[in-house]
Amino acid sequence: MRQRRNQMELKKRKLEEFEATKAKAKLDNDRLVKLFNKKTKLFSIPFISEASDDVKSAIRRCSDEVMLDFIYTDMLKKYAADNNLSYTQLLDYFDDLQEQAESNTSPQSEINENTPAT
Repeated sequence: MRQRRNQMELKKRKLEEFEATKAKAKLDNDRLVKLFNKKTKLFSIPFISEASDDVKSAIRRCSDEVMLDFIYTDMLKKYAADNNLSYTQLLDYFDDLQEQAESNTSPQSEINENTPAT
């Protein structure tokens, strides 16, 4: 009886450890997915996609969001300074980029492109 109870407790502990490991792995995976999505979005910005190989390599190598944000902020400041843009002009630039991205990936435009003319 005691041996059976010990085995049940051991199974319960192993299951709890497995669940904890699984939860930690899910958190790590979610963090990596979020980081990858952020990097992908950064590379869609023209002044970053046209940047030097050094900058692109640094973005690819970033292992956390803090460094990624630092590089992005630095590049954004340089872009604004090089083009003499105010903050409102910079926001207008990003609004234009967003509109372009939405018009290029809208489902209706894909349907129109794939539908033969009659």
